[in-house]
Amino acid sequence: MPRGRPRRDKPDPVDVDLGWNIRRVRQQAGISLERVAQQLDLSFQTLQRYETGLTRISASMLIRIAGVLEVPVAKLLIGIAVNGSGSAAVGDPDEEQALEIARELLAIPDPAVRHSLRLHLQALARADREAPET
Repeated sequence: MPRGRPRRDKPDPVDVDLGWNIRRVRQQAGISLERVAQQLDLSFQTLQRYETGLTRISASMLIRIAGVLEVPVAKLLIGIAVNGSGSAAVGDPDEEQALEIARELLAIPDPAVRHSLRLHLQALARADREAPET
């Protein structure tokens, strides 16, 4: 029987969430993928695989990434829930959809476009709250 981690066709949801958090923090800081990779002595492809969850991040690398991004490691772990089996906990479907929308919004490279979309979403939410009940 083979030892080690079982082979998976898809990355673990925890690894994906961690990678998205790293990408979000990096983009919010305005730091390029290439610059962070260079400071970590990695290829940009390796860092890209970390950010997409395709490659697992060791604890030591996570600490190094947090150092380059100048954030506490805990900030990179925000929103990652694990259930007893070691896989990401499945939450409320509405919450899952909201997180997916947030990930897609963060993937938009132009800050002006992200800001514009945020304003539109806020206006929609405000209109829905202010709409009379039927």
